[in-house]
Amino acid sequence: MSKVKIVALSGCLSFLLTAGLVRAAEKSTNEKPAGTKIGYVYAQRILEETKAGKKIKKELDDIAKEKRTKLEMMKNELDKLEEDLNKKRLILSLDAKNKMEEELRQKEIDLKRYQEDSLLVLKRYEKEALKTINDTAMDIIKQIGEEEKYLLILELRESNVLYADPHVDLTDKVIEAYDKSEAKEKGKK
Repeated sequence: MSKVKIVALSGCLSFLLTAGLVRAAEKSTNEKPAGTKIGYVYAQRILEETKAGKKIKKELDDIAKEKRTKLEMMKNELDKLEEDLNKKRLILSLDAKNKMEEELRQKEIDLKRYQEDSLLVLKRYEKEALKTINDTAMDIIKQIGEEEKYLLILELRESNVLYADPHVDLTDKVIEAYDKSEAKEKGKK
């Protein structure tokens, strides 16, 4: 036999053995191979359109409004103190003027600290809330993928998508399943 025939035969034999092993492995694990369907979701829509996402947005807006109101009040106090100091600067004793200037500096520090703390509180709350939504959404996406035999479900961002067939957009299905799971959880409590 020529070397070409031997190489060809060994290649065919190798392919058949590999195919047989793969087939045997599929049968031995009793798992069905994944489907060939591919889908996608827009994570941002899930955050914006689920009931939990809307609730978190409202809570964040309420906290931000409360913090803004307090900041405005602190800023008004600071402005009033600064105005008083400017009006009375010429008639105040040196000690009284120094005391007012120190009070003004302290209020400026307090205002800045409150701004920073408020921002940290909002970011921390948002991060924790979004993680909760994301974790639940991922569980739902995985469940849909397994039940409906999806090979792949992608997260798409509008700025990165050149074309996506709307028939494989699973976002609405995920939102609906998410809201149902939340309602079921509330029913258990």
